[in-house]
Amino acid sequence: MLEDAGFEIINLDTEVLPEKFVEAIKAHSAEFVGIRALLFTTMPLMKTLIDALQEAGVRGNVKVMIGGATATQKYAEEIGADISWRRPVRLLAEKPKRALQGSI
Repeated sequence: MLEDAGFEIINLDTEVLPEKFVEAIKAHSAEFVGIRALLFTTMPLMKTLIDALQEAGVRGNVKVMIGGATATQKYAEEIGADISWRRPVRLLAEKPKRALQGSI
């Protein structure tokens, strides 16, 4: 869906260490990072990633969107993510576009 909306997707696969995210952000000059957790037990890793982006000095260069069944806007705000996405799928590309335009 995001590719259809004009986004270039760099898929880092699953179970990726924060350092790999940092490397990919730098290598691709990323403006946006999407992460998801499908289980409540993996949600704390989202915060770990955001902290790692901050420590590496790249957090200010990217918008962070969290997703998955467990993602809520409240949780996004608690961990320092910019936006969350759950459903409906047809609206998936709208939030990142608005975030990059500064309207979120």
